[in-house]
Amino acid sequence: MRRLIGLVILAGLGGCTDGGLAPADYRGEPIGTVELLDRSSRIRTDPQMAVSVFWATDRSPPIELDALLPHPELARVEIREATFTLSLYGPPPAAAMQTLGTDSPVAIGLALAWRDVDGDRIRDPDEEILHVSKGAIIYSPEALPDARSPAWRPVPAGLSLTGAPLRCGPPLPRTPGDCGVPLGAGCAVDADCGGGRCVSTAPRMGELLQCVVLEPPADDCRPGIGRVVMGGPYDAIYLRACETDADCLDGAPCTALFGVCGGPPPNLDGLELPGAWCVEDIPDDGGGPDGPDGPDGPDGPDGPDGTEGPEGPDGGPGGGRGGGGGRR
Repeated sequence: MRRLIGLVILAGLGGCTDGGLAPADYRGEPIGTVELLDRSSRIRTDPQMAVSVFWATDRSPPIELDALLPHPELARVEIREATFTLSLYGPPPAAAMQTLGTDSPVAIGLALAWRDVDGDRIRDPDEEILHVSKGAIIYSPEALPDARSPAWRPVPAGLSLTGAPLRCGPPLPRTPGDCGVPLGAGCAVDADCGGGRCVSTAPRMGELLQCVVLEPPADDCRPGIGRVVMGGPYDAIYLRACETDADCLDGAPCTALFGVCGGPPPNLDGLELPGAWCVEDIPDDGGGPDGPDGPDGPDGPDGPDGTEGPEGPDGGPGGGRGGGGGRR
């Protein structure tokens, strides 16, 4: 297993002050800052915890944490009440810059946290990764409009958080409106959602259930009022797009950094990964509906005493799996 060298600052009660710690030798302004929710409280309370950004060099699935490149410069961590900010200095490694189907190279990665047992600020192979950021971290040297952005929406120059998987090709065709699905509305069962699904989009925020559309949609209708994020048990889902809470339905909060209603908060917790960096690379399991069962075979002959004989064999085999359905 390749040795990962990550220059990081230890984040915890013993390693950070209220104002944060800046590298003593850093020069200039950071390329960007992201804010993450410290749900487990380990970043704030464990002095051995280390955190930094690690970058992908290959979009091919599956995502392998030990294949990611560490950011080459020391990070700055600032602790707040329930969150922390992570500022990066210097650009990502040149090998991390990818076009991802656009004409402007960007870098994509994840914030990783691990317990730095030997205190050398190097993530050794035997130092277990404990937490991964929800959603991707994207670096772009320039601001990108929606048509040129892999993030499903415009991205600013510098560092930002975005939902994952990304859109790594031309914009997918969108249908104005909601595709007949009350996108973002509260629900109890799938039947409440028309042709959509009723899922928990933020299971640790009170089991919030809302109507969503899965990507890829079975009917090729992608709602124009939606945005895609990583969907927990699903590879990707369309949630209702928003800028503020007022854009959302039934009391769902607007997760402004992802621009969706009721989306997962940008936190550092657990080891759940997107199915792929790019939605185009998610394998399709062909999960269409089952075909119809074949007809029953004829009854067997009557027994010698007039009782019913054994049943005859079944008729034709059941229909195969549908080949063109969307993921479910």
